[in-house]
Amino acid sequence: MSPVSPRPTRAELVRQRRAQENARRQQAVITRVQHRASDEKESGQVLRKPRRYQVAAMAVPQVRPQAPSLPHLRPGWRLLSGTLIVLIVYGLYLAWTSPLFLASNATVVGAQRIPAEEINAALRLNGVPIFLIAPQVLEASLLRAFPEIESVSVRVTLPAQVSISLRERQPVIAWIENNAMTWVDAEGFAFRPRGEMPGLITVVAAGRPALLPDDPQGRFLPPNLVRALMEVSPHLPPSTPILYDPQYGLGWNDARGWRAYIGLNTEDLTLKLHIYETLINDLTRRGIRPTLVSVAYPNALIYRLEP
Repeated sequence: MSPVSPRPTRAELVRQRRAQENARRQQAVITRVQHRASDEKESGQVLRKPRRYQVAAMAVPQVRPQAPSLPHLRPGWRLLSGTLIVLIVYGLYLAWTSPLFLASNATVVGAQRIPAEEINAALRLNGVPIFLIAPQVLEASLLRAFPEIESVSVRVTLPAQVSISLRERQPVIAWIENNAMTWVDAEGFAFRPRGEMPGLITVVAAGRPALLPDDPQGRFLPPNLVRALMEVSPHLPPSTPILYDPQYGLGWNDARGWRAYIGLNTEDLTLKLHIYETLINDLTRRGIRPTLVSVAYPNALIYRLEP
């Protein structure tokens, strides 16, 4: 019994078919070449060896060398925002550290008795960034710290300059109470004394005015009392202090040995002074030496003999 040949696989069958197909194609090409050669020979043409490859010459334009160009940048919103943040941070750094934006001592104009050094010490502006200074806040601070300032204006300019223009209150009264002196201006505002001020009306008080109304502006004395003091002063001997008593009003120590009071109402001051001199002449004629005389009410004169 003859041996059985193994059955070809599918891959072998595919390779056989491809080999047969390639053989047929090669045979067809050879046949076409032979037919073309016989035809050229019969026509008298020289048989040329067929070219397997044909190279076509192409004209290539001459290209001049160019310098390398810079890449085109297309900044996006992230790059722009990052740059903006860097600039802002740098600007804030300059604002906090550059001498162009750091204030020093302010220039004070109009101060007569308040030293400029004391004003600058109260404000503490040295080294403060100029953009943190609010003129209105400084003005309010100065008015609180220095009651003797009547009005003030603060101006802030670059490079880091602060100018203060102020007007001080002018004292007219030296109010002495409990051995402490206070200066008072014509509107009744009080402030501490600074140096010497000749010509002030000296008032020795036994207490504050009993009927001082509530004043939102914080006056020390009511304006009508200040006016009364200024009216009485010219009628007294020079350098004579005016007395203030909450019960008897305004008065003075008469050089003849007693206290005289005319009250708080100065509208009829001339009449009161005339009545006072008439009363004193009458008491002296009768040999009476009082210790206190009051003409606050012309229709009800008062004099005391006891000390």
